[in-house]
Amino acid sequence: MLTRKNPPVSRLLVALAIVAQSFSSASLVFGFGHAQSVSPKPPDPQVESPVDVERPRPTDEERPRHVRRFGSRVRIGGDVHVASDELVRNPVVAVFGSVTVDGKVRDDVVAVFGDVRLGPSGEVTGDVSAVGGIVDQDPGSTVGGRINEVTFGVPRLRLRPPIFGPWFLRDAWLAPLKFAGELLRMMVLGFLACLLMLVAQGRVERIQREAAHAPWTAGLVGLLAELIFVPLLVTTTIVLVISIIGIPLLVLMPFLPLALFIAALIGFTATAYGLGRLVWERLGRTTPGPFAALVVGLAIVWALTFAGRITWFGGWPVRPIAAMVLFMGVLVEYVIWTIGLGATLITRFGTRPLFGVGAAAGPDPHGGLIDPDPAAV
Repeated sequence: MLTRKNPPVSRLLVALAIVAQSFSSASLVFGFGHAQSVSPKPPDPQVESPVDVERPRPTDEERPRHVRRFGSRVRIGGDVHVASDELVRNPVVAVFGSVTVDGKVRDDVVAVFGDVRLGPSGEVTGDVSAVGGIVDQDPGSTVGGRINEVTFGVPRLRLRPPIFGPWFLRDAWLAPLKFAGELLRMMVLGFLACLLMLVAQGRVERIQREAAHAPWTAGLVGLLAELIFVPLLVTTTIVLVISIIGIPLLVLMPFLPLALFIAALIGFTATAYGLGRLVWERLGRTTPGPFAALVVGLAIVWALTFAGRITWFGGWPVRPIAAMVLFMGVLVEYVIWTIGLGATLITRFGTRPLFGVGAAAGPDPHGGLIDPDPAAV
């Protein structure tokens, strides 16, 4: 216990207490001793940081690419576009339209009466076919199958008069050209008709008998064939394209119009031949030979057309009459072609006789125009 009698001792104790207190404070600051450090309190998550740190945005290459997937793409009467972010697993078909491929197609690509365009990023695993069009392929595109092009070419003929001037001068040159073209057409058809009579006289006579026996029926059948031919051709083409396996048969499609023309030419020859025989016999002459009857029949069919072309040279005063005569000539020739086509189809290109095998000869109700089948006599 401190007393006033020992002042030096009390002062010494006070000094030691101050030093001890200072030493303990220094140990807390500099980490001496056994003092524990206190971690700072974490910030409240609900309180936003006063400073917003802008993060770098990913580039187009680093972003995950979204791909749209389709089963198949088929369109009739329009174009089809496969975008760069599209993946088509089944065939891509466009009828009366074009196909543009910028994405990926895991099957065939077909365009009917249209073009196929392959972009730089286009990728086709199967075949690429264009019927009635072209295939435009970018060097950067890839095709795993074959590239097929089926085109229909139509020759273009341009006949220009050598003299340029007013309409009456141009018509003075065009009229002879039209007349020469008409004569050339008649000569070519006449040659082909005589050739058919030479190599297939039996079939021509069977078709002629059918046309004479039932001209109205033959005419209706021929008219029906002319009306449904183009729709049937288009429908067949679409079916072959959609079936995929029928695409190789598309190369045969151009031969169908050729077959129709041959059928009509055979029928035209037979009908003209029967008309020549009828006129020859009505004049009281003996039965002519096949070529003489054919020439007479062709002359009768083309008489109005030839007369109209000759009358056209008379100038504008007689042009209306010439136009009417030409129209009548075209109408007569069209009827002969239509009846002949129908008779050809009914007799199956002259392979089926009219009266059947074993028919006997009898009176001709058409004035000698119909003969019995030579195979039945």
